[in-house]
Amino acid sequence: MFLSKDLFETVLTRYIERGADELRIVSGYASAEMCTRLLLAAKKMHKGLKIRLIVGMTGYEGITVDTHQGLLSVQAEPPEDSGSVSVSYVTNGISVHSKLFIWMQGNQPLGAWIGSANFTQNGFGVGFRGSLHKEIMTTTDIETALAYYAAIEGVSIAIDHPDVENEITIHNRPLSTAVSVASSEGDVEPDYMSAESVVLPLVALTSNSRTGTQRGKVHAKSGLNWGQRPEYQREPNQAYIPVPAEVRRMGFFPPLGVVFRVTTTDNKLFLMKLAQEEGKALETPQNNSFIGEYFRMRLGVANGEPVVQDDVLEFGSRFVAFYRIDEGDEEPSYIMDYSPEYEERGADTYRL
Repeated sequence: MFLSKDLFETVLTRYIERGADELRIVSGYASAEMCTRLLLAAKKMHKGLKIRLIVGMTGYEGITVDTHQGLLSVQAEPPEDSGSVSVSYVTNGISVHSKLFIWMQGNQPLGAWIGSANFTQNGFGVGFRGSLHKEIMTTTDIETALAYYAAIEGVSIAIDHPDVENEITIHNRPLSTAVSVASSEGDVEPDYMSAESVVLPLVALTSNSRTGTQRGKVHAKSGLNWGQRPEYQREPNQAYIPVPAEVRRMGFFPPLGVVFRVTTTDNKLFLMKLAQEEGKALETPQNNSFIGEYFRMRLGVANGEPVVQDDVLEFGSRFVAFYRIDEGDEEPSYIMDYSPEYEERGADTYRL
């Protein structure tokens, strides 16, 4: 059976529906975004899934810092009630370009697939550029697949092993670090500032008498204060970043459902996705408290405490900038820059 379309459903999610609880993977390349995407699919089905992922090309090519940090992050903090992820890297200069997927239910194998699709969103046709990727998969003998997986596992090292950085080359991020270049005015600015960007508001664009929110001011119970609703027993640090309609119409961010990577200018990493009605919010599918904790740290607000207007005014900006880095990789990545320099641009953009 050869398959070249509907790979995500046929090779992956249908096995979860049939009761599979573990997926063993060997993939030349892989992403934390795809791990998160599949765990979210399992969560939607009220299932728990264990992903055992071996990344194959690391022994020969190493891995980028962003990809490594993303995989570490999703292994440590998978989306709540979705399952778990364990990641290993092939070592010893070995190049493993194979793509193998084995489904298990308990100790019983349910099926195995091989083919060309890496364990990435684009590889399985559900990423930002998924329609431009043409991949093929086919079923294979399960016992042979299990033996191959065990052999590759034998030349791999766990992602969180103390010696992993001695065994694997971890490359610096090319554009998420503040590499300086000369501008036309002779000043020096980070490379990423030449990329396409938007500014997003951390304050309300309309007033809401029901919640007490005022235009141009911090939301009372949304945005940075989404978790400030004890009546719903929310974790008080939960937060999201509003995405106004004019930004959604731009197609600057991937469509609903696609998980993407965001690195901050102070080297924090988030996996994010558009969420809520028509994608009006940026959230992290791992834990939305991560966003609230980050902004509270930047603003000097204690964890769990509400963010108030004076906090953003003292910091100097009610807006945060996102830069999109398109390098032809699995997905575009983004740099989030929160600094006072975006107050004027944001105020002009949203007439606040």
